Amino acid sequence: MFGESCIRCAQDVEYQESLLAENDPKQSEGKYEDSVKDGPSNSPEVIDKPSEDEPPDLAQLRRYRLAHLTDQQILDDNQYQYYPPPEMPQLQDTLKLEIHRTTIKQDLIRVFVDPSIFDKVIEFKLINERGNIEAGEGMGVSREVYTLFWNEFAISMTIGERERVPFVRHDYFIEEWEAVGRILVKGFTSVDYFPTFLSKAVVCFCLFGTEVTEDIFLSSFKQYLSQIEEDLIESVIKSNELPEDMEEFTEFLERFQCRSVVKKENVSKILLEIAKQELVQKPHLMIAAWKPIMQEKLKKLSQFNSMSAVLEMYEEFNPTPKKVLHNLSCNPQTDAEKDALKFLQRYIRGLDTERLAKFLRFTTGMDVMGREKLHVSFLSSHGLSSRPIAHTCAPLLELPTTYNNFVELREEFENILNQKISWDIDIV
Repeated sequence: MFGESCIRCAQDVEYQESLLAENDPKQSEGKYEDSVKDGPSNSPEVIDKPSEDEPPDLAQLRRYRLAHLTDQQILDDNQYQYYPPPEMPQLQDTLKLEIHRTTIKQDLIRVFVDPSIFDKVIEFKLINERGNIEAGEGMGVSREVYTLFWNEFAISMTIGERERVPFVRHDYFIEEWEAVGRILVKGFTSVDYFPTFLSKAVVCFCLFGTEVTEDIFLSSFKQYLSQIEEDLIESVIKSNELPEDMEEFTEFLERFQCRSVVKKENVSKILLEIAKQELVQKPHLMIAAWKPIMQEKLKKLSQFNSMSAVLEMYEEFNPTPKKVLHNLSCNPQTDAEKDALKFLQRYIRGLDTERLAKFLRFTTGMDVMGREKLHVSFLSSHGLSSRPIAHTCAPLLELPTTYNNFVELREEFENILNQKISWDIDIV
């Protein structure tokens, strides 16, 4: 519908009055002729003259749209022509939120319980562990907030290994899970953050329901398991035979409460049933809460309009050293700057998945690959002030040029990434 409720009420009144006027010969006689003689007017009595075959809803919409046209626009053509609706600006309120690092999950869920959060632009301020408001603001803080939330969510509200699914908790019900769904959507649409630890099968099922293929279920199930368990079922699926070590396989089946008699002929079918049980049936409450929100807000986006697009998006967001190196933007001028850049590139090449995510978190505010380039500039300072400085809003990394060798740069970055306390955002 167009407009707000107060506008609709006014339109209804105008429409009813116009119907009464049209049915009353005394009121309608000569009205149109006089209005043309005296010049055009934007009042509904003058511009509202629906055709006989025009439905009431269209007449009401036409009346509202024409009320916003200029006199010249009305004179340009037939007075009763239906004009296309003008572009109506989408105004959004700004919501300023102070979020505690130590209670970020509870703080964010409490705010996102309100469905109208999608109509607001959110500006975050972070409060650190000491209770002080951090100086940072803008896009970098928003990235940090969503990253912190999903890191805590992964630990306290999901199960699984490399891919995880939410699990039922006695203190979370539909309202809270809907809030989590809104956080998922808002994080992606506002700062391009998506938690890639969430099971692909769960995300695809929220978007496409029963269209999810067996291959996606089995692929996600393998990532849901530990590496040892994945190797076990991988050999079973490939050979379509029961494993030689049946004791280990029996323990695996008992873990998932499988009561069927497993044979060579049905082993693949049973593994698929277990996958669907773990990935869809057990978290059915959470999926039911997320499904309408994700279908309404995400499915129209190119990254979520097909299952293949979702899988490509996962691949794009998962960081690798090669992707990070390709994403660097730098223009060294001096020999010292060129050496510092080479040391940084060497350091990135040696990062494993966990440390690479920390590096991205330090430099961009997110632990997944972003679409923006990571810009690198150089500092020539010495002493205690000679240290890497990250501006996550840009994102921009200021890199000292005073390293004598690669080991010095590696030591400094390792000290930063291994800090057990969170990094305060202390630059405006």
